[in-house]
Amino acid sequence: MKIYDNFEQIDRDLQILELERKIEFEKMKMDIEDVKRSFSPITMVTNALGSIGKNALILKLTNKLIGK
Repeated sequence: MKIYDNFEQIDRDLQILELERKIEFEKMKMDIEDVKRSFSPITMVTNALGSIGKNALILKLTNKLIGK
């Protein structure tokens, strides 16, 4: 536990804690926006099409290697 010698030290620590709280709140808001963006219909369709395309390419390459 920290021991304070005067009110200025207390005020300084309170200001630091308030700034840290604001930083964490802004980080949380950014994380929420990232989650919203990742679940948007356009992003989901793009991800699905990319995955399908990648799997089709792998299947095609595999078939060429096997000789089918």
